[in-house]
Amino acid sequence: MSDYIVEPKSRKELRCLANALRKHLGLENERWIPIVELLDVFAEIFDDFNYEIVQDNALPKGVHAETDIRSGNIFIKESVYERACDGKGRDRMTIAHEIAHYFMLCFCGFKLQRAFNAKEVPPYMDPEWQAKCFAGEFMAAYHLTEGMSPAEIARFCGISRDAAVYQFKHREQKSENTFGNKKCLTNWLRQFAKHLSSDASILLSGINIMPHPKNYFKRLSK
Repeated sequence: MSDYIVEPKSRKELRCLANALRKHLGLENERWIPIVELLDVFAEIFDDFNYEIVQDNALPKGVHAETDIRSGNIFIKESVYERACDGKGRDRMTIAHEIAHYFMLCFCGFKLQRAFNAKEVPPYMDPEWQAKCFAGEFMAAYHLTEGMSPAEIARFCGISRDAAVYQFKHREQKSENTFGNKKCLTNWLRQFAKHLSSDASILLSGINIMPHPKNYFKRLSK
């Protein structure tokens, strides 16, 4: 059970935000998201976004990466980062999950509070579920995975088989529930457009989006 609750958000709303992020990055029609390069892109665009590759023993056992929402810093274990650079799906999803925390809690400012009296936090108010949902929708876009099997989703989107199965099971979810009002959603979309409409496309313009089986990623800093 989560120790925190966040303002409720449905899969439909999170899918909308994930697609907006893709659109303003110029990646709306790309199945394979260059998630490692995006760390550098976001660090250039957002003043409060930063990431650090740390030794594996710097984070607790079982923690692959974490986000400090007070500072906007993301800490990623070295082994996780290196595997993500080699295209390993689980580690690419780990980075996407932390980026999701940043965007929802730091950038969009979803309201977060301690769950002192909550016996069971519903998924739509669980910050971990929201990050998992956002990351899945961002990495394996609904409109690009239609008709694909979990194996195909994992292969073409570069995510783990478990994540692909999860997306496959939930891609046909037709829930129309929305918890936030349209004005808030519109404001978040405008924020994406303001920050990402030009700088991101310039920084991403030199990246070859098509995946390479090994050593695909090339750091922007080189």
